[in-house]
Order: sequence, then structure tokens, then C-alpha cells
Amino acid sequence: MFGYINMCRTFYPLMVGRGGGTIVNIAGIGAIVKSPAAICIAAGTAAIIVMSQTLGSGSHRDNIREVAVNPGPVATERLKAAASVQDTQKFNAAALLPWARPASVEEIGATVAFLASPMSSYTSGSVVTVDGGLSASAPGL
Repeated sequence: MFGYINMCRTFYPLMVGRGGGTIVNIAGIGAIVKSPAAICIAAGTAAIIVMSQTLGSGSHRDNIREVAVNPGPVATERLKAAASVQDTQKFNAAALLPWARPASVEEIGATVAFLASPMSSYTSGSVVTVDGGLSASAPGL
């Protein structure tokens, strides 16, 4: 959380000096799909979401938009390594995900690019969840 705060404290004034811009924070679905095994993740993610919403609610005064993206499971190298371990244990967690797969890095990147673009010029203080519908149906991970 402090990394996000420090990033905003550093770049916000620079963005004001340039005439505006967009900050896109990457949070995660930990604040939505809660797990007792990941309390710190849920609390940290919730803090990033609230910070993004709060800063984004007034940043229009400086011609700055602030948004957050909540990705669900994403096919990163870390997730691929975990899936490799699961394969040896004959457990397929991907089968539990919407479309039986995690999101691609490109799918999350496309959302970030859209939110940062002029096509999303009236979006600020918003949180976009990109998890294939997982958080809409999952009781917790």
C-alpha cells in the first residue's frame, strides 16, 4: 500500500505540472473474493481500491483521472509455475475458473490501456474488475 501512496505523492504533482494525466492502480480481487488465508492481501487490496476511489473523486480539479483495475487470476510466470506443481498433484485449479482459464496478461493490459486512453476520459474514481466473472460467483478462494 505504501508503494502506491508514495507513487501518487511523487507523480501527482508532476502530472499537475504537465497539465494532467491518468493514474491506473493495479489492485486485485482480494478485497472482493475474501479468504481467511489471505487477510493481509484483502486488507491491502481494499486500501488500494479506497485510495483510488478517494483520490479519483477529486482529481478532476487537476485534470487527473485515478482508476484501479482488479484482475483475477492472470497467466503470469508465477501462476504457470504454481499450475505446474498442481499438474503433478492431479489438481486442475483452472477448471474452477470462468472459461476454465486465467486471464491473459494481454487482456489485463488492454483494460489498463483503455482506462488510460482518451476513450475513457470520463472515468475517475472507478474500479474495474477483470476476472471473467469469478468474483460475481465465488464464495472465496
